[in-house]
Amino acid sequence: MPPLFTGRSRRLLYFTMEIVFAGTSPSSPVTSGGNQGQVSAGAQVVVALDISHLRPYALIRSEKATMKPKKNREQSTSKIKAAALHLIATKGYSNTSLEEIANTAGFTKGAVYYYFKSKKRLILEILHDIEFRSIDLLAQELSVADGSAKDLLIRFVNFQADWGAKHPDDIGAMIMMSIGFTHLDADIHRKIEGSYEKLTRLLTEIISEGVRNGELSSGINIENTVTSLIAIRDGNMLLWYRSGRDPEVGRQLIRSLRDALLHPVIFR
Repeated sequence: MPPLFTGRSRRLLYFTMEIVFAGTSPSSPVTSGGNQGQVSAGAQVVVALDISHLRPYALIRSEKATMKPKKNREQSTSKIKAAALHLIATKGYSNTSLEEIANTAGFTKGAVYYYFKSKKRLILEILHDIEFRSIDLLAQELSVADGSAKDLLIRFVNFQADWGAKHPDDIGAMIMMSIGFTHLDADIHRKIEGSYEKLTRLLTEIISEGVRNGELSSGINIENTVTSLIAIRDGNMLLWYRSGRDPEVGRQLIRSLRDALLHPVIFR
């Protein structure tokens, strides 16, 4: 009889058939499809194999098959976004083509379109990632931190410094796109503005609480103070990036921002 299955199923089939014939004499009755009949030695029979015991294995294979494409997609999109981020940070959005992004990431231009549909969609996702790394994670850290308004603002400075050191292309891309998209694309401009609004709310909360508990002077203008902090932050990022990402320049800028926060004009 020719083998009906291969691999793992073949081994299971022959094992089952051996059990059937081991306990059955050449003329013993065998049930097949609800009918009884006589089977002679060497006769070919069709065996209904119960594979219900294989269900857990099948489910595991199914789950792995589902997870693998998802993992591959995440890896592919991450590579494409990393390539695009670096190119935009160094060359600007207008001077970076999808074809160049694809080549740098090791994909075809069609693959980039498949994952992101358009260059604009790709940029919006990159901006979302930057916002998460620079603001959302900061908000999470501050939400569980104890301390005064001064302590929280120092945490803000330190977090921004760590973010810039770990993700310098984030800063380059934000500088390039903040300048380039002021009037060119409403959706991208709105996304950038949304990130700054989120940062503004975060700093406003910290300073307002400091005023309420008497740590900060009640005479300060909260809105102007927040605007000044963000302007210093952005200016420091620009100076650091312009220096060629010089670590010593970065440390000097962080020290200057800490000094500005501790100035007696702001704190009692």
